[in-house]
Amino acid sequence: MSTKKKIFPKFFCFFLFFSLGIGLFCLLLSCKSHIVREKLSFPPNPPKAVHLYLTADVEGSLEPCGCKSGQIGGLPRQAQYLLKSRQSPYLVVDAGNSMSVTPTRYEFFKWYYILQIYEKIGYDALNLGQNEVALSSSQIAQVTEKMPIPLISANVLEKDTSELLVRPYVIKEVDGVKIAIIGLVNPKAKTGEGIVLADPGTAFAKYLPEMLENSHLIFVLSALSIEQIAFLCKNFPQIGMILNTGETGTHLPENKESVVVSSLTAKSRYIQQIRFAFEPSGDLAWVNGGNVPLDESIQDHSGTVYLLNRYREELGKERFYLEQLGNSKEKYVGASRCSMCHAEIYRSWKQTAHSRSLDSLKKKNNHHDPHCLKCHVTGFGIKNGYEGEEKTPDFAFIGCEVCHGPSSLHTFHNNPDQLRPSTSHPNPKKICLECHTWEHCGNFDFDTFWARIAHPKK
Repeated sequence: MSTKKKIFPKFFCFFLFFSLGIGLFCLLLSCKSHIVREKLSFPPNPPKAVHLYLTADVEGSLEPCGCKSGQIGGLPRQAQYLLKSRQSPYLVVDAGNSMSVTPTRYEFFKWYYILQIYEKIGYDALNLGQNEVALSSSQIAQVTEKMPIPLISANVLEKDTSELLVRPYVIKEVDGVKIAIIGLVNPKAKTGEGIVLADPGTAFAKYLPEMLENSHLIFVLSALSIEQIAFLCKNFPQIGMILNTGETGTHLPENKESVVVSSLTAKSRYIQQIRFAFEPSGDLAWVNGGNVPLDESIQDHSGTVYLLNRYREELGKERFYLEQLGNSKEKYVGASRCSMCHAEIYRSWKQTAHSRSLDSLKKKNNHHDPHCLKCHVTGFGIKNGYEGEEKTPDFAFIGCEVCHGPSSLHTFHNNPDQLRPSTSHPNPKKICLECHTWEHCGNFDFDTFWARIAHPKK
């Protein structure tokens, strides 16, 4: 009688122990995710004070237009101050809305140059604001691929994948102190193609544990509403400071709950300079700040001036002012056509600055910039209006039809008296204030300037 020896398969033992190991690993991983991470221990010798320089809400404003003296602001002065006058140790950050509110190809082109200037300055973090998220996801990706600019936002997502469009936060080390800077934007903002916005509170909570684990202090760069700021302050006492732009206006650092909140809306006219120090525990001991006006006492930064000159040269090639032209029921005819019947009025108009309005743009090489042209030519943005000085020289100034409207029917009709453009607008001051704003003209006195352009009745 023969017997067979039973052989226990070796691979079964291996499989059993391997499965037990995987199960134990998953259990430990699950437990770890529920651990409340403690804040990173604070260094024994922190800096006595840190200088933080905040910009925000530039909205595509490159420099003062030059329409009046004493204007403040401009990226050449901003760059000069941040590069030459900043005190160490420092952080340089932007809370958002560096791009203009209109997401056209022209404004995207301009924003790209603004970011080049910011890169040269050496910004530590730039938040995506409401204006930036109005771009498409591909446009923002194009920027991040071309330049190593530290754009951040924890709640701006790619629509198809729900993945972050840019990094959620950065950690900057200042003399041994690690500061996490996270970006947030109002989820009610209008978004461009391929972008969705997550809830800012949920997004912040998602990254809070890892920021606590890897930094000593947490700052928020944001473009949020008053209510959203209040929610963060109430529910996340781990935040050291919130630096906001948007509807909160401009105010210096103040305590909200246990969080310091500061806000700036400046269109490149001011830099907010904030100083802060630490308690031995790592909490903020004190914070103070002030707004630095970028006035004429600050020289223009030569490197920034060079970039802006290159920008203007490219504008001349691109001719963005010919894009997205609108329609008008009537056609513009030009001031010379008006002069055929209104010679005395025409001669009076020729003596005013309106008849030479494009010359002031040429002095600064701004005569291809749509932002400037709209207030210096006739029929801007209309198909049969201004299309460049060479092609439409009779529209290369502030002519009759800027105030009276396009006049083709009045000019060519058999009975022109019945079709005459309005010579007594119900509110002529309103027309003037479309261009003569406080930013361009200061305290514009209508009666004074009206006397300078008044012409005979016929």
